[in-house]
Amino acid sequence: MLTLFQHFPVLFPWRDRPAWFNALYDYVSFWGGVDLFFAVSGFVVTSSLLRELSAARGAHHSWSATKRFWTRRAFRLFPLAWFWLAIVLVCSAFWNDSSQFGRVDDNARQALWIFFYLYNWVAYGLFVAGVNIAPLGVYWSLSLEEQFYVLVPLLLIAVHRRALMAILAAAIAIQFFLWRPGPWLDPMWGLRSDALAWGVLIAFLARGPWHERLRPTWLATRTTAFAANALLLGAITLISMPLLMVAIATGVVVLASAAWVWLASYERGYVLPTRSARPILLWFGARSYSLYLAHVTVFMLVNEITFRLAAARGLATDASWLWIHAVLGAVLLFAAAELGYRFIEGPLRNYGRALAERMA
Repeated sequence: MLTLFQHFPVLFPWRDRPAWFNALYDYVSFWGGVDLFFAVSGFVVTSSLLRELSAARGAHHSWSATKRFWTRRAFRLFPLAWFWLAIVLVCSAFWNDSSQFGRVDDNARQALWIFFYLYNWVAYGLFVAGVNIAPLGVYWSLSLEEQFYVLVPLLLIAVHRRALMAILAAAIAIQFFLWRPGPWLDPMWGLRSDALAWGVLIAFLARGPWHERLRPTWLATRTTAFAANALLLGAITLISMPLLMVAIATGVVVLASAAWVWLASYERGYVLPTRSARPILLWFGARSYSLYLAHVTVFMLVNEITFRLAAARGLATDASWLWIHAVLGAVLLFAAAELGYRFIEGPLRNYGRALAERMA
């Protein structure tokens, strides 16, 4: 949801946007949503792998568990990612009067790096060279995530847990002080992995005695729980803005993200001390991957649709179209996310699970 907020300016691309909209993005930043995602992913994926590898006995069974993991991940992630990649390529070639989707040759070159999940290594260079990376920019985080999926089971098998924890702690400490200001202002932006490392460390700690000893019992009341969550949300969205041009900005966001995942790891309602929002957030959570892949493309599709409608009537697109963009963007995005989840992501994820179960 934070990432959707971060990219709302794509849906409202005019210079005469309302003052309140511009003020919001002057004082609040939402790019920390991706660091929160990395921390969650590091924790959830590592926890699952630790359970599976613990049940495996011997190198052969550990390797089989790793192959099953990779198989599930591939069928879970690749099809929907490639589907939306194809949509961008088609739109840039045939549905691009507004030039929202960039140049088809630029997108085709980016698609090659995306296909092999190396995009985060080249996106900054393309950005500096003046290439429009906006249509495909979301794939940088997926590339980093896939590299994590390849490496983490191998590290869990090959490296002793204490040594691996020390390596992860060192990686976190080093990256905390790296110069990594706002989106695509620095080459290190697309290479950060400290939030993933935090997630892995928390997954290790959650399996040991220290986890229960550190349990924040003071969050047992709704008042303190809401206050703690508001503080962490503020650290991700508010503190990062004045720190944007300071080296530790991303490190502070990552630290807040890790703290939030630590609270969630207890599964005692510390993060969501109310049940009323649960159904809505479960819907978003289940379709988060579909929403992430679709949202920028859908926003650009809305811009293309209104550009064509306005041109046909001799009108200009400006902030007077704001509510049309908002409603049309929401309808198309939620529909695209639901359809992608039900007809591509869900069925192929289930197929991947079944295939992995048959693997020795």
